[in-house]
Amino acid sequence: MHEDKRSQLTRPRVDGVCMGNPTSLTSFAPPTYKTTAGHSKHAAGQGPPSPRATDGQGATRDIFASVYGNLAASRRSVGKNKIAIFDIDGTVFRSSLLVEFNKGLMRSGIIPESVLGQILDAYFAWVERRGSYDDYIRSVVEMHLKAMQGKERKYVDAAVNLVLLQRRDRVYRFTRDLLKTLASEYILLAVSGSPSEMVRPFGAYFGFDYIWGTEYEVDNKGVYTGRILDRRSVDSKAEIVQSFVAEKGLSFNDSWGVGDTETDVSFLELVDHAIAFNPTAGLYAEAKKRKWRVVVERKNVIYDIPV
Repeated sequence: MHEDKRSQLTRPRVDGVCMGNPTSLTSFAPPTYKTTAGHSKHAAGQGPPSPRATDGQGATRDIFASVYGNLAASRRSVGKNKIAIFDIDGTVFRSSLLVEFNKGLMRSGIIPESVLGQILDAYFAWVERRGSYDDYIRSVVEMHLKAMQGKERKYVDAAVNLVLLQRRDRVYRFTRDLLKTLASEYILLAVSGSPSEMVRPFGAYFGFDYIWGTEYEVDNKGVYTGRILDRRSVDSKAEIVQSFVAEKGLSFNDSWGVGDTETDVSFLELVDHAIAFNPTAGLYAEAKKRKWRVVVERKNVIYDIPV
């Protein structure tokens, strides 16, 4: 007799490395590097001061940010005055960094698998096309916020690095190649609603010059409080981009923007070259109304959809 699919989901398979007790993650802690002092609120391209700096050490623990950060910094706005703005989840990354983050935290034993029960209804409503992806992701955000309270940042950072090692290259070919094409002339901006712990090293790996994600609060003992410091990268993407352009003395002349959901409309309407990539119904309707380019990537074929 086949098991009910809901009972299967509550006992997920462990793919990749299962670290068991989070204390075993200490051996994976990557080297730290010092952040540059004296930056203004947006000068580092990462929104308000990061929670990871609240321990007073001025250091981060993203192995990919440390490896690729200098490369991005050396390219940052030198000889460039045009911008290209990208959403990440569903636009560059072929999933959600938040979802993969939570899977990694479960595999590592940092948060329990039992928290999946909080998102089952929304998950199955989405996969069975009875509900929306946005409702599912909202339930994941709520679950993540509660599950992270009281967890230590050092173990979370180590889990992030393991997730990125396994998942970082699962991207769409269209947007990956567009990034490469634009990189020589454009300042590349990544604005994602996923946690900054995942977004920053992922963005650095793909050569983004400035990166914003949702900021979760960490106290001075390196423990998550269960509060969000900044979620403008979810609700106010246009505000982030407009503030950046004003601060850097740039313009939207010949600018590009790529997104996949209605939350991306706010910055897509600012740019000269807007692309609705694998759009939701809501974004597709906006693209048709505004005559934006619509691109769909399915399997190994990329389609331009007439609007």
